Amino acid sequence: MLQNFGYYNFLGLSYALAIFLWAILYKSFAKNLYAVQDEPEKDKPWLDLGFLLLAGIATILIGQLYTAGQLLPELQWDNLKISECLNQIIIFSPFLLYFFLKKHPGYFACLPSRNWLPRLGIGLVLGILAIGLFSLLSQKRPFPAILSDVYSLSNTHFAIQIFLEDLVIGMLLAAWSRALGEKYFIWSLMLVAAIFAYGHLPANLAEGIPLQQALLHRSFDALLAIGILFYIFKSKDILWFWPIHFAMDMMQFYSCVSYH
Repeated sequence: MLQNFGYYNFLGLSYALAIFLWAILYKSFAKNLYAVQDEPEKDKPWLDLGFLLLAGIATILIGQLYTAGQLLPELQWDNLKISECLNQIIIFSPFLLYFFLKKHPGYFACLPSRNWLPRLGIGLVLGILAIGLFSLLSQKRPFPAILSDVYSLSNTHFAIQIFLEDLVIGMLLAAWSRALGEKYFIWSLMLVAAIFAYGHLPANLAEGIPLQQALLHRSFDALLAIGILFYIFKSKDILWFWPIHFAMDMMQFYSCVSYH
C-alpha cells in the first residue's frame, strides 16, 4: 500500500520526520546552540528587500546565461565537477555580494556564526534519518546504496547550489520578517514559501512538464515550505536545514521513485 503513495508522499513524510526531530532538539537545546543576535543600529528592511529584488533579477539573468552554456566551460577533477561548483557561485553572486557587504551578515541571512559545527552536524544526522525513512517507505533501493550515491563527491555542485538557495531563503525571510514585524510573521513565511516554490515553475515548464502538473507540485512544495520556514524563522538559522534540504533533493535522482 505504501508503495503506491508516490514520490511526494514519501518526501513529505521524510521531511516531517526531520522537522519534528529538529523541533524537539530546538526546544531542548536552543539556549546552548544560539546566542541573542544584536540588531544593527541602522536597519532598513524595505531597502534590503529592494536590493534582494535586484539581486534576484540579476541571478535569473545569469542563470539564463548558464542555461545557454555561456558560463565556465566543463572542468572536472576525478568526480568533482569544478566548473559546475564555480558556475553555481557565479549564478548566485548577486546575493553573495549583498551578504558580504553587510557588517552583520549572519543577522541579515539567518546564519548565526556561533556553534555552527553542532548545528550543521545535527542537520546532517537528520538528513540521513530522512533518507532512511524515504528508503523504507519506497522500498525501491536499499538505504546504504542510496546513502552512498547521495554523499558522493560528484554531487558537490548540488550541495553548493542548495546551500546558496537556502542562503537566499534566509535573506528573504530575515528581510520580510523585519519589514512586516513579528506580529505578521506568518505572511513572511507564506511570501518566502511562494517565492521558493513557484520560482522553480519556469524551469519545470522548460523541461516539458504540463502546467497543471507543475502547479500541483509547486503548490505541494509551498505548503511544505511553510512548515519548514516556521522553524527556520524560530531559530533564525538556515544551517541546520541545509543538509536536510540537500538529502531530500537528491531523492529525485537516487530513490528510483517516479513522481510524474
